[in-house]
Amino acid sequence: MQVPQPEPVVIVGRGRIGRPLASRLVHQGNVQFARIDPVAGLSGAATRINTLIIAISNRARQPGGPLWRWPEIFAGLRRQAQDGTMRIDRAVMVSSTGVWSGIERGFVDAATPPRPGRQAHQDILAAERELQDCAEQIRIVRAAGLIGSGYHVYWPMIRTATDRPRFAVETMDVVDRLAWLATHAGWPSGVDLLSDGSVWWQGRRLVADRGDARVRRLAQTDKVLLRSHAEYPLA
Repeated sequence: MQVPQPEPVVIVGRGRIGRPLASRLVHQGNVQFARIDPVAGLSGAATRINTLIIAISNRARQPGGPLWRWPEIFAGLRRQAQDGTMRIDRAVMVSSTGVWSGIERGFVDAATPPRPGRQAHQDILAAERELQDCAEQIRIVRAAGLIGSGYHVYWPMIRTATDRPRFAVETMDVVDRLAWLATHAGWPSGVDLLSDGSVWWQGRRLVADRGDARVRRLAQTDKVLLRSHAEYPLA
């Protein structure tokens, strides 16, 4: 008797998040990479997906072409969902805290309005809304200033920081959160604000990390949110 395969976890994006996430989930036994196209939708994956994880940089380019246009990126996937050729139970999208005003001082809550005037941020928000029509449950993971080993900075928001504490989160903390979402059932649609503390920059030079007493004092003064992803509600 053939044992049925579990419905797959499908990852779009093979970069700093997608690849280590696939390695973390390999024990699941059914993890796939897929491509997404604004017209054709999702390709290279099963037509019934348990969890779809979108981990594409907001500055990523189409294969051999220009930057992705975020308001259109899920249009093909939405058509697949509407015509029944693709069924997605849950979708998780890695987004950016940069879409909110006030992020410079690290103080963001549910009442913080979207940042006005930046077309890139409006485009990301439009993509999030489009994704809501593609799956039964949606989770947006807003990662605050991704950093890697040795505090090498990847996001321009952090590189251009002024002399004040800033949000930051280790790349593997984002991977940990995505792996948790992929392997746990019952979570509702919602938004995660993901930060692992404060990083203090002067221009482009790192002065101190969140363990430094000066940073802790500045964080208290500027109301910087200092908590790890583990302290966010898991449901």
